[in-house]
Amino acid sequence: MVPVPLLVGALVSGLAGSPHCIAMCGPLVGACGPRPAAWQVGRLGAYVTLGAVAGQIGSATLLGGPLASGVAVVLLCWFAARLAGLAPALPFAVPGYARVASALLRKQGLAARLAFGAMTALMPCGLVWSALAVAVAGGSALAGGAAMAAFWLGGLPLLTFGARGVGLIAQTGPWGRRAVAIAVLVAGLWSIRVRSMPSDDGAPACHHIVPAQRF
Repeated sequence: MVPVPLLVGALVSGLAGSPHCIAMCGPLVGACGPRPAAWQVGRLGAYVTLGAVAGQIGSATLLGGPLASGVAVVLLCWFAARLAGLAPALPFAVPGYARVASALLRKQGLAARLAFGAMTALMPCGLVWSALAVAVAGGSALAGGAAMAAFWLGGLPLLTFGARGVGLIAQTGPWGRRAVAIAVLVAGLWSIRVRSMPSDDGAPACHHIVPAQRF
């Protein structure tokens, strides 16, 4: 069973982070030409895959229980600070990323657009990493994948406008980015908190099921 608070937190993070998404990925949507939907589907598949891996890591014995939530909180705070421009970028880069992405972009086939969308998830994006931190706290591959799907869904409405909204979002300046980072941080911390809060029987609150009363 996928915890509802985890999905809500990831969805709100996607919604709150939409201005950042459109500024960073809006040009990619515009570059996809007549097949932006294929790009979105490819991005969804990559997000779900990464979320499942993150959730599985969170379910490992070493990171189980409170430790998984602690790791998720640390990662979420770091990446939110990076999103706000208050922390340095991580030295992360996929070898050959630009070359492969450029080659895919030059092709017009459906498979190329799907692959190009999937490669978007490998960009050094603090917002995506923040969502993956929440997926770690999910504690299972299913919960992690579902959380990233909810995150994708939250950013879908505004990102659908693609490059048309880039100019407007770019005018928000550093304070706009910090507002987005705070909203993402609050949503993520709330989700992790509710996910890890124990109930009376020792299970996480979101797993607690109240037995039906008999009359």
